[in-house]
Amino acid sequence: MLNELFDETFVVEDFERAPYFKNESEEGRYVNLPYHRLTLKLIEEKNIQLVYVSGAKILIDKFRLLAKIRKKIPIVIEIPDLPLRRNNILSNILVKFIFRKVVKYLSSGIVVTSEAFLHSLNYKSKALVFYNYPNKTVAQSLLDVAATEREVSSPVIVFYGAIRYLQQIELLLMYAKRNPSVRVKIFGGPIQQLENISEIESYRHLSNIDINGPYNYEQDIINIMNDASVVYSVYDSKQVNVRLALPNKLYESVLSGKPLIVSDNTYLSNIVEKNRLGISVPSQVSNYDEFERKVSLLLGKISPIESKIRHDWFQESEQQKDNFIEFLKYYEKEHHA
Repeated sequence: MLNELFDETFVVEDFERAPYFKNESEEGRYVNLPYHRLTLKLIEEKNIQLVYVSGAKILIDKFRLLAKIRKKIPIVIEIPDLPLRRNNILSNILVKFIFRKVVKYLSSGIVVTSEAFLHSLNYKSKALVFYNYPNKTVAQSLLDVAATEREVSSPVIVFYGAIRYLQQIELLLMYAKRNPSVRVKIFGGPIQQLENISEIESYRHLSNIDINGPYNYEQDIINIMNDASVVYSVYDSKQVNVRLALPNKLYESVLSGKPLIVSDNTYLSNIVEKNRLGISVPSQVSNYDEFERKVSLLLGKISPIESKIRHDWFQESEQQKDNFIEFLKYYEKEHHA
C-alpha cells in the first residue's frame, strides 16, 4: 500500500520478532531492511519521504535518529501493543508516562489496533484505528472455512501464537487433563517456554494434547482454523496491555466462524460478549473451577458465529485498506506542501 503513495518504500523490520512463527522474511522483498540499518545517511540518499515505525523496540532504539528528522519528514507510529506487560502498578505508571511523551514528541500521527489504546495514550493528534485483520487472501480463505452447528463428541480447543502467558496455557492443559474427551492443540513458540510450567511432563504425554512448534502463518493458519472447534485466546488480564488489546485471533476466529474463549474483564471480552462471539473466563489458575464450568458449557453445544457477522467483518477488512491509504495521503500532501 505504501508503494501506491511514495516513490520508493523501505520496509524496516525487526527480524527477531514473533518467535512463534517460522520467520521466512528476507531482505529484498519491498527492499526489506533490518531496522538497525535505518540511518540518517540512508534517509538522505534515498530521499525517504515518510518513516513508518511499528513497535516500541524500534521506537526506542532509533529515538535519536527519529528526533533529528521529525520536523522534516512525517513519522507515523504504529502501536500494535502497549509496553505495559508488568503486574507492578508503579512500573506501569512510569512506563506509560514515558511512552506517551515519546509518542507525542516523535509522531506526526499514529496507527493503533484497538480503540482502547487511544484513551490510555491520551493522544490528541491524527490517529487511525487499524484492526488486526489478515490480508485479503487469508481473510477470504478463512471465510470459506466450514462452520456448522453440531454436537461435538470430541471438541478441539486450539491455541496458536506466542507462548508467553504460561499460567493461561496451564489452565488449558489442566482442563484437557481433567476432560480427556476434549482435544487441545497448541501451535507456536518459543516452545521451550513450556518447560517453566509445573508438571509439564504430566501434560505432554497425554493423548488428547498435541504440542506443536512454530508455524508458518500464510501456509498453516487455514489448517489450524479448520481443526478448531473453538479458539483459545486467554491471556493474563492483570496486565494493562491485555485488558486493552484486540488480538489477531479475534478477527481470524470471526471470519472462520469459530467461537472464542477469552479473558474476562477486558476490552476484548466486552466485544466478544456483546456480539455473541464466544465466552469470557477467569484468567488465573486460582479460579480454575469457574474456568472449567464456563468452558464445559460452551463445548456442550458449539454454535458457530453467524454468517452475517462473518461477512460484515470481511467487508470491514476490505475497507481498511482504503482508510489506511487516505490516512497516509494526508502526510504525502503535507510533505509536498
